[in-house]
Amino acid sequence: MLSTQTTIQQVIKERRTIRNFTNEPIDIQEMVDLLDVAVYAPNHKTREPWSFMAITSNARTKMYDEIVNSYERQHIFEGYAQETVNKKKEKLYDMMHQCPIHLIVTMDQADERKVWEEDFAATCAMMQNLQLLGWERNIGMVWKTNPYIQDKEFYKAMGIDPTKKIVGVLHIGRPAKIPKAKDRTPVVDKLVIRNAY
Repeated sequence: MLSTQTTIQQVIKERRTIRNFTNEPIDIQEMVDLLDVAVYAPNHKTREPWSFMAITSNARTKMYDEIVNSYERQHIFEGYAQETVNKKKEKLYDMMHQCPIHLIVTMDQADERKVWEEDFAATCAMMQNLQLLGWERNIGMVWKTNPYIQDKEFYKAMGIDPTKKIVGVLHIGRPAKIPKAKDRTPVVDKLVIRNAY
């Protein structure tokens, strides 16, 4: 049991957000296998509020186009010189085609605020599970919440149920560069212990 705990601790501490990927493909079945484990995240009443859309291969160009369309609708590029806009688009295009899989993670949206918050927390826990499981297999990810995830026209263009909420997009691939760890604030600086009132 101790070795398992040590492994879990190591994976949690060693995992990094990856923004630079190799061109090595990832088999979609491997991602499905990881998701089958990741969904064992805690979730109230086992509602399993999450759903997924995996964007791969030629569909990556479609997603790139719709992200750019969304940014233009939202005036994200306004105020920048055209050369800067072109560079931003080029950088986005390269990233979209460098990553073999872009996983759009959505959740059901309950009317009751308490249930909505529980389901959001559960979906986030599941996404972290996936990142940790991927790290064990030399699969890196970056979790993005860019403005297009709030754009219902983007949902429509990508075939995503507009009644759902995109919690985030995981850009997934083999790490080309692993960044150094950033120090964390000691927990004692954020911990309050009450023995009595």
